[in-house]
Amino acid sequence: MWHKLTNIFFILAIVSISVLLILFAVSFYFKNIYSDSGEEGTNNRKEEILKINPEMKILVLNSTKAPGIAKEMKLFLNTFEFKGVNIGNDSSSYRDSRILTKGNRIEQGRLLAKIIHINESLVSKVSSLDSSDIDCILILGEDYKLLKPFRK
Repeated sequence: MWHKLTNIFFILAIVSISVLLILFAVSFYFKNIYSDSGEEGTNNRKEEILKINPEMKILVLNSTKAPGIAKEMKLFLNTFEFKGVNIGNDSSSYRDSRILTKGNRIEQGRLLAKIIHINESLVSKVSSLDSSDIDCILILGEDYKLLKPFRK
């Protein structure tokens, strides 16, 4: 009887290890092979994220009537370890989301635009920011549902 239990336990152990190895192989495939051809520029986006200065001070403004979207964007940006993200409301209303930057931060603004899916043509330098502590202003417009993290 004891011998049969030992054999059953041994077989269960072999099957369990086999299943774990198969799951590991499938996970590896999807992470390293499938994802390379999946979402547009996944690897490029990861490289772009690494180029952004986490010390950059960003002000996220909600120009819509949708409550809480600036806070949700701040939480999303915090996942990239930005240290200075503040939020507020804009008194103007914009149809398209946009990024305004200091003159020396335009490239950082473009990288941020790629990460959150804002058209690069909507990134512009604003000379009035040059004397400000803020490096970049992200204005969320009525198209905010097309941006990360709001895309479903």
